Amino acid sequence: MHYLQLAIFIFILLFSCELKAEVFLRFSSENYSAALRIYELVKEDASAVTDGEVIYSHSRAEIGGSYKGFGLAYLRRMDGVVHHSPDAALIYYYEKSDSSDIEERQYDYQLDVNTLASEGVTLSYQYAFEDRAWIKVNLDIAATDYLYDGRLNGDLNYNEGSLSAAAEVEYIYERDVLFDREVNAPEGSLTALSFSVGINSDITHHELSIKDAYHRVSWKDAPYTRLKANSDRVGSIAPDGKLDIRPLGSGVEGVRDVDQSLDPRFYWLNSWDISSGSLLLDVNYVAKAWWPKVGYAFNVGDQIIALRYSLTDQSVQINYQLSSSFKFVFAVDDLDYKEVHRFDMGFEIVAF
Repeated sequence: MHYLQLAIFIFILLFSCELKAEVFLRFSSENYSAALRIYELVKEDASAVTDGEVIYSHSRAEIGGSYKGFGLAYLRRMDGVVHHSPDAALIYYYEKSDSSDIEERQYDYQLDVNTLASEGVTLSYQYAFEDRAWIKVNLDIAATDYLYDGRLNGDLNYNEGSLSAAAEVEYIYERDVLFDREVNAPEGSLTALSFSVGINSDITHHELSIKDAYHRVSWKDAPYTRLKANSDRVGSIAPDGKLDIRPLGSGVEGVRDVDQSLDPRFYWLNSWDISSGSLLLDVNYVAKAWWPKVGYAFNVGDQIIALRYSLTDQSVQINYQLSSSFKFVFAVDDLDYKEVHRFDMGFEIVAF
């Protein structure tokens, strides 16, 4: 733990003990891959590929305290969004697996990658309008230490065991994964704003959260590569049956100052009380796609259990609330962890 992190942590503890404020620990992780299984992406492998054009991951950890609506916490967050064409997922599959059944045709691929990791503090303020409504604002101020942001467009032709391709690549990075060029990893500074608002009636509850409504990272001297490739032969089928791709081309390499940003994410939660529990309808907008969910919540004594079903990815989400001091959420689309395309998990622990 860095000295700044330690100082923040000690300050939060002293602040909370002195004022008898809340101390909290929060963690959330939202992960989805449409075409490739999450487990195999982590292992850099692929044994199957399905239809899909998006991969995203948003994870966030906070430990801090709050008093009279004001909050301060140590923050660690990791975010990544990848938009790709179906053929790009196929090419990845053929590169990692047996490509003996590769179809002879032209593959059109597009790849848009935006990933980063940040560490710092988050400041918050929540104001309640009696019991009917509330609003909360979060400000993240952090240093960033992980960077990949770029685009790849092109086509690849496979004919009689040989490959030809044309491609345009432009990306900034902390490590050159294409050409293994030695570079100095850049450092960036993050500023991000998020908002939440809730409205309650006697039988309904509505909450809208806008994550990263404003998000900007400023990088200084970030390494970049801009490349155009047009080759008659860029690869072949290796002896082990896998697709062997050797990028060729000419372009520009250097460093430059650059800004990076994430698109806002919207989470709209709605519930209607009925005699036996609550009906649930959530509509999320993440990675340029809608993710509607339907569900039902019921009480077991003082505990609340909610089940939600995603109409988009067919995952099941379980929310468990022991009390206002402990909450837990978990979502998957398959009971076999090696098969999942959706994996979400989170918890909140609050001490008074």
